[in-house]
Amino acid sequence: MTSAAAAEPAGDAPLRIAEIDHRAIAANAAVIAGLAGRRGMVAMLGANALGHGRAEAARVVVAAGAALLAVPDLAEARQLRAAGVDAPLLTWLHAPGDMAEVASLGVTPAISSLAQYDEAVAAGVEAAHLVPGIGGAQPGIPTADWAELCRRAGAASAPRITGLMGTARTTLARELFSEATVTALEAELPVELVHGIDFEPGDDFDGDTAVRVGAPLFGLSDRPGAHPRDAGLRPAMTLKAGVVGLKGSAAGVGVSYGYRYLTTAQTTLAMIAIGYADGIDRAAGNLVPVQLGGRRFVVAGRVAMDALVLDVGSLAVRPGEYATLFGDAETGVPHIDEWADALGTTSAEIVARVARRVPRSHR
Repeated sequence: MTSAAAAEPAGDAPLRIAEIDHRAIAANAAVIAGLAGRRGMVAMLGANALGHGRAEAARVVVAAGAALLAVPDLAEARQLRAAGVDAPLLTWLHAPGDMAEVASLGVTPAISSLAQYDEAVAAGVEAAHLVPGIGGAQPGIPTADWAELCRRAGAASAPRITGLMGTARTTLARELFSEATVTALEAELPVELVHGIDFEPGDDFDGDTAVRVGAPLFGLSDRPGAHPRDAGLRPAMTLKAGVVGLKGSAAGVGVSYGYRYLTTAQTTLAMIAIGYADGIDRAAGNLVPVQLGGRRFVVAGRVAMDALVLDVGSLAVRPGEYATLFGDAETGVPHIDEWADALGTTSAEIVARVARRVPRSHR
C-alpha cells in the first residue's frame, strides 16, 4: 500500500496529475490481440485515447499487434500524423469535402453514404471501408443501394474496399451486417478486416470478425456494471491531486456547498486540489473513495469546481502530499471500477472526463 511519504510530490510537481502506465496498456493490448488472433485487432483511440494520449497509446498498441488504428475524425488523424504515427489509420466521421485531406494523409475512411463514396473516388482515396446500413441511429449505406455499390466498388480501381465497419449491437443488426458482408464478398471486394461490434470482455465473436476495441485497451469499460479486471485487464491511468489546505474542525460542521456532509467528531479537513473543472463528477461527494496517507476516505460533501474535501480524522497530513483518487488496485489504491459502481456510470466515462488541464505523466 502506498505510504504518505511515497505519495509526497517534489516541490515543482503539479497540483494534480494523471499518471499513464504504458505497461498496462501494452499488457491489455496483448491480451486482446491474443483473443483476436488471425482476425486482427482494430484499436479505437478517440477522445485522445480516452485521455491517455493518442500518439503515446498508438505506439504502444501498434507494437502489441494492432492491425489498424481508428479515430473519429480528421482533426484527430491529423494530430497522429503530425506526431509521426504512420501506422494504418481509419476515420469514420466525415464532413463534405473531407476526402481530399483523407487522401493526402493516407487515411482509410469508413464510408457511410453514396455521396461519400463518390467524393472518395473523385479525391483519389486509395483504400476505404464501407459501412452498411443496419438500422438504428448509425449512418450507413441503405440496404437498397448496398449490392449496387458493392458491384461498382468491385469494378473500380480505387478506392480499394479493404474493410467493412458497423455497430451491430442487436440480433437483427448482426444479421443485417452478416448479410451485407456476404454481399460484399460475393462482389469480390478485397476485404481484409470485418469489424461489426466493439469488444467488451466476455463478448463472443463470429469466426471472421476482427476485434475492434477502445476502452478495454486502457482497462476500462463502456458498459455500466462491467469490470474488465475480471478478464485480467488493468487500468492504465492513476489520478492524483495534492493537499492544498488543512483545517481543524469540531463535530457538527457542514462541509462544502449545501452542507451535505457534517463532521461527526473533532477532526481535520483536507482540501484536495481537484474538482469538477478537472472532470470529477460534482455528485461524487459522499460516494467515492480517495486514498491519502495509506488510508481510504470518502469524499466529504459536494465536489467543488477546483477542489474536494476529505475528512481525515487524526491522520497526520502535510500540505503538498498527494491523494490518489483511483488507479490500479494492485497497488492498493481505489480501483476505477469502485468509482463507476458508486456513481452508476462507466469507468470509460469517468476517465474520458479528466480534463486537459490535468497534466499527464507517461511511464
